[in-house]
Amino acid sequence: MQESDFISIREYITGTMYNGKKVILRSDPAVRTGFYFVLIFDTKLHRFPPGCSIIGEFYTPLSSESKTHRFVLPMQRKKTREVLIGLTGEDWPLDDDSAPSAWQFLVKDANGETIGSKQSFLWSL
Repeated sequence: MQESDFISIREYITGTMYNGKKVILRSDPAVRTGFYFVLIFDTKLHRFPPGCSIIGEFYTPLSSESKTHRFVLPMQRKKTREVLIGLTGEDWPLDDDSAPSAWQFLVKDANGETIGSKQSFLWSL
């Protein structure tokens, strides 16, 4: 997704970033352009325990080693089931046609216990 994909009419008029009901977490919060995953949960985010984070592990076309990022869910969570996780900035200097070759997401509570997970087919090999 490119930066222009995120600009709402409200932001265009005011110049202030506005996500509305969306929860968007980026590896580099200052950069919008990058590769995004859309995670859809069975439970709305506001029902998650306090202190939850999402750990993302990825293999990109640029590296044979996996990269790990921790995305902290905001304390004031919205009543949505959807989270956009973005690999942005230096974490995704690739073109629009590139994609991670394998990935895994772990949802962890404040104590570090895994309360949910999802992975690509290639991650399990």
